[in-house]
Amino acid sequence: MSDNCKFTRRSVLGAAGLTIASGLTAPVAADHDVGTGDQYPETCDGPGYNDTPRLPDSPWQVHDPCRPQPPIVDPGEPAFSESPADATVLIGDGSDGDITLDAWEQPDGSEPAWDTTDSYAEVNGGSIQTTSDIGSAHYHVEWRAPSDVEGSGQHPGNSGAFLANRYEVQILNNYENPTYADGYAAAVYGQHPPLVNASRPPGEWQSYDIFWHAPRFTDDGDLDSPGVLTVYWNGVLVQSQTVLNGPTRHRDIADYSQHSPAAPLSLQDHGQAVRYRNVWYRSLPVPSSVITFDDDQLTAENTTSTLEASLTNPYDSAMTHGEVTLTASSESGVEVTPHETSFHPLTPGSSQSVSWEVTRPNAESGPHLLSISASYMVEGEQQTIDFRVPIYPEPSP
Repeated sequence: MSDNCKFTRRSVLGAAGLTIASGLTAPVAADHDVGTGDQYPETCDGPGYNDTPRLPDSPWQVHDPCRPQPPIVDPGEPAFSESPADATVLIGDGSDGDITLDAWEQPDGSEPAWDTTDSYAEVNGGSIQTTSDIGSAHYHVEWRAPSDVEGSGQHPGNSGAFLANRYEVQILNNYENPTYADGYAAAVYGQHPPLVNASRPPGEWQSYDIFWHAPRFTDDGDLDSPGVLTVYWNGVLVQSQTVLNGPTRHRDIADYSQHSPAAPLSLQDHGQAVRYRNVWYRSLPVPSSVITFDDDQLTAENTTSTLEASLTNPYDSAMTHGEVTLTASSESGVEVTPHETSFHPLTPGSSQSVSWEVTRPNAESGPHLLSISASYMVEGEQQTIDFRVPIYPEPSP
């Protein structure tokens, strides 16, 4: 291919409202149709595909060869640590003896065939998934691509961490090994490239910290909120509150389909002897999903009003020993009755209402900030959520 092909495609992207500099893109609103792979068969001197669909709300196709490569960033000296005391360990780090895969199974329910030693588990004989379902969580994953590099592009050190068994954070050796941008390590595969390439050389241990908020669906099966994740690769931020388009596909796109927010984590066998160690997670509830208020209640017409909240269990296990406290500052003159209220155990996904009587000095006073504190137990661990909610006076006509 010629350089003219590359410049032609880049000029078309520029006309579509894209700024291209230093390997980063900044999409802006534009009505210009940048065309499809059929219109632009050039490869732009990069690996990828030209016969794939356009990504939603994006000028790029899936695995677009013209999509700029993530800039290379040296992640600095590695820093690994033990799992937190409240983490659920899925693959150990060898400090407590030989590595086991007791928390894992093959998709058909049989035992994993992966090789294990006293310091790592190595991909072999098929993908594996956790025996338990996991919802929104902070995942920590340490992995190592083989030091003997074979092939290029998508071949060396290929594996993947599939959140909820559907949404892949790519694992790949990208040290001096370019590939299509949305197929890099730490990419949301086929959708969002990492902000930078923070790869270490093959044969060295690398780490992901993935903060995953699972998608939610209405009772009718419609998407209520999409999956969102943040990823640190070797301590470098590479995905920041990234919104997923849907499940992972190769050379294609897929819409969301209803599923439980809790599902297994899976690690992919892509034919490469990738090693894993120190894999753990901590459940991450979304505070606003635990306690919610009707906004209409927050504007009070009368001096005394009832404030009602809905408590919802977003965890995979029951919430027990729950108490909610609502207080106002002493100088506000606002009185809250009762000061503290308890709630019954909540099974996953269930809700319960609690209410308070709120009395203000007069109907025009405010706004007042009320402090909310909720404490409860999940799987034997104490959880606490603190935030504030405003009470506004009724606007004057």
